Amino acid sequence: TSSDPFDGFLVTSLLSDVSSAVILDRDGDFVWWHTLGDVSSLVPRARMSNDGQSVVYMWTSMPPPPQQKTTELVWVGLNGNLIDRVAIDNAHHDFELLPDGTIAILVSDTRIGAEGGEIVGDSIVEWNPDTGTLETIWSSWDTMPVPFSGVGPEAVMDWTHANALDHDPHRNTYSVSLFSLSTIVTIDRATGEIVHQVGGYDSDFELLGTDNRFFDFQHQFEFLDDHLLVFDNGLPETMASRVVEFTLD
Repeated sequence: TSSDPFDGFLVTSLLSDVSSAVILDRDGDFVWWHTLGDVSSLVPRARMSNDGQSVVYMWTSMPPPPQQKTTELVWVGLNGNLIDRVAIDNAHHDFELLPDGTIAILVSDTRIGAEGGEIVGDSIVEWNPDTGTLETIWSSWDTMPVPFSGVGPEAVMDWTHANALDHDPHRNTYSVSLFSLSTIVTIDRATGEIVHQVGGYDSDFELLGTDNRFFDFQHQFEFLDDHLLVFDNGLPETMASRVVEFTLD
């Protein structure tokens, strides 16, 4: 038995017509949900707060052009009361609640290439809720080789497309899934340097067995001691996804 009152419950989000943060029980029944009520929005990630008294979720409004989309972190009490909303420019997909209250967020890092087009990379940014300050911990531009010289004017290249973020409090590292590169990169929080990467063309691990690729266009993942669990979205031509687990040496 567990002393955790939330043991057996799943905090997640639904990308439905009205995207919502939800809590499900072991039977898959909804026991809690919250939405800001905008049908033109997305809730890509929801997490339980550190004190277990509220749900924190990322909410992105998707208004029709020419209006710009905005992304906020939303705090909602388990009684349904809205506690706070904080806008984070260019945030997307995922965030992490650190034990000290810091919030790490995936943020797009867009720069102009040599040929005048936009190249979209990614950063991990930490937000301090006490001071409201933002600090960039890591950027793909500082540690990943750009495999092309650029794209032409008016064009946009989605270079890394980060889509999942995890924090390891024991090693004080971040791991981030880079969808477009089919790789998962682990980063030292203190230095911003890459510790290792799994998958992709520059993997620090050799894949043993008959498969010649770790995974393709992966989404969520989780490190479990010396194991790695990944949702492998797969290649378009295979039309098949899988959950795959690796042992890492």
